[in-house]
Amino acid sequence: MLFVTQLDFGNAIRLGDDALDAANACCETLAASVQPDLPQSVGFERAGILVRRTASLVTYISSDLGGVVVSYHRNSAGGWCLVREDSGYLLKSQNKTDSWLTRVPGAGKLMSNTPERVVIEAQFYRSLHDDLTPMRMVALRLLNLTLLRVQWIGDLFRKFVVARLMGDREVLPLTLTREIQFSVDTVTIRDRIVSRGTLGGVGDSALYRCRRVTGLHMASARYFQEQELKDVGAPWLERVADSVTKEFTSQFEIGHG
Repeated sequence: MLFVTQLDFGNAIRLGDDALDAANACCETLAASVQPDLPQSVGFERAGILVRRTASLVTYISSDLGGVVVSYHRNSAGGWCLVREDSGYLLKSQNKTDSWLTRVPGAGKLMSNTPERVVIEAQFYRSLHDDLTPMRMVALRLLNLTLLRVQWIGDLFRKFVVARLMGDREVLPLTLTREIQFSVDTVTIRDRIVSRGTLGGVGDSALYRCRRVTGLHMASARYFQEQELKDVGAPWLERVADSVTKEFTSQFEIGHG
């Protein structure tokens, strides 16, 4: 038996986007099935997926991914159109290549869940991206033609790469509290970032809000989608603070615009 928590929820919202596109193709003129003043709530709390739906606005939330929010509104033809997506925050060192993200599997925890309000706490984890430079590509090709042809050496090398890119989970003493409030046709998001300890040089890193971002290396984590070309009124990367040495607060609203 396959349990809900065993699915690939690191990419659940992206997979949900694909399912929604398929549904719209088949049911473009589907009439609204809910009362305009009665938000519907669907939750898979163990999996970290929450849904809030009205006749004109549907919002998907991933608490497990640090509070990722994706919203769609119903157009005049009855189909759903992307209106906003937010993947949380990126903390990027100004002098180094270190990066820290809230959009990492397991980074978020659901603190409160009611039909009108959701509260999520998320931690900042180090991004484990590692660029494959031309010299590394040459070295990897040489290894593939020589040492890695030996099965047990290849297995050890694979474990090393996986541990480097996916297994090393380093967390900052920095907490994001995201409060999401729902009404009939708007979603209001309030963020508060506070330090729980000494940040050292990381505290002077620039803070960005991200439309889409991936925190772990994964073969299926970054396929192109046509809706990425859509202007949702927010940049892919928005610098919101020059440092996090002090408390940071932010609020924005998602609606039909």
